[in-house]
Amino acid sequence: MIRWPRNTNKATAYKFSMRTTMLACVFLFGLTACGQPFLIIPGDRLAGEAVSGPIYMRDLPSTIQVELRPENPYSINLRVVEVERGFFIGTANQRSQWAKQIESDPFTRISIDGKIFTVNASRVTEADKRSRVLRAYEDKYGLDPRRESINNMLLFELRPK
Repeated sequence: MIRWPRNTNKATAYKFSMRTTMLACVFLFGLTACGQPFLIIPGDRLAGEAVSGPIYMRDLPSTIQVELRPENPYSINLRVVEVERGFFIGTANQRSQWAKQIESDPFTRISIDGKIFTVNASRVTEADKRSRVLRAYEDKYGLDPRRESINNMLLFELRPK
């Protein structure tokens, strides 16, 4: 909470508040103008070195950047897990727009440590594989299956093209 000096009138406080809000908006606009996703703010085409072939990661980051819709790129940051040399992304939101997009067009690009990989995403439906991936999400991100809706997650495996 901001404490104003006793002699500050409401008009001065309002101007300060508006100025702070405007600066925050300009800052956030600047972040999104760079094109890369930032935290929860989506971006457009991913930038980096295009790499073909298998994906080898010793230390997989907690999130990767995923680009959808090659004709009108849209990129977001998503949590990722590795299970038995496979890479998986998921969402607990059954109405997720990015999940719908992947199901309609599995062509996807991902960015890991500045390297861009072209992958095909396929939904994970096999019960055994789903349980291994969900367990990996629980372990990596500390999710509690009793409190989180992870048992209903939509899961996608990313395979290099």
